[in-house]
Amino acid sequence: MALKFQNGILTTATTVGDTTVVSKAILAAVQSALPLIAKAALEGPPESLFPAPSIYKIVVKDDIISFLGGRGDKDIAVPLNTGAGQ
Repeated sequence: MALKFQNGILTTATTVGDTTVVSKAILAAVQSALPLIAKAALEGPPESLFPAPSIYKIVVKDDIISFLGGRGDKDIAVPLNTGAGQ
């Protein structure tokens, strides 16, 4: 970064950088993660059921606070990678 001052006032500021660094880092991350993602997709990891989320709306009226809502009716199936195939 180069700053140019004239009479104590900043007149110009320039920044020089390599914009290809970010794209190279993203490509490297994708290349290293892709085999792991493909392996996990082909193995079909086991699923585990988690309870349905509870969602509430907080209602404040005068000096009364109420919670409206409750537990959902459908459990959530989440695939788990146990690492057993490694």
